[in-house]
Amino acid sequence: MLRFLAIVGLATAAAILYGLVQDQIGIRYCPEYFTVAHPPVFHTENLTLLALLWGLVSSWWVGLLLGFGLALAAAAGQPPYIEPNSLLRPIAFAFAAVGLVTFLVACLVSAAHIDLFSQQTARQPERLTALFFAYDATYIAAGTAGLWLILATAKRRKAMTQPETAQS
Repeated sequence: MLRFLAIVGLATAAAILYGLVQDQIGIRYCPEYFTVAHPPVFHTENLTLLALLWGLVSSWWVGLLLGFGLALAAAAGQPPYIEPNSLLRPIAFAFAAVGLVTFLVACLVSAAHIDLFSQQTARQPERLTALFFAYDATYIAAGTAGLWLILATAKRRKAMTQPETAQS
């Protein structure tokens, strides 16, 4: 049970860390994404604090879902189990891939000069649009990477239970 909870905690912490970093970058690129496009849940003028709060709120549940699925694949049922520390590198790789997808989508939308928001809504409508698409891409990429990670972990664990074939 401790192994299961450690995996859930590891994935949740990784997702929160990712969300905190992404939102610190995002708020510096286009503060209006947080101040105009989000509801005023946090009443603060401090952009760093605002991004920290949104980073936490928008990412913990992604990590919890990933962690639960990953823990089921790695540590539920009968042994052998996959230890939490052996999942550090795959989790880091998955979130690095999510970050790359997010960055590429933001660059592509920005380069295309797409504007979903009028000048009356935002001072930087193209940047706001870029973050809008980039953050949607983040959730899609995180879901895809999370599913890949869960399936790869289940496959790895299954391989641990298969007897090695004798070579002739």
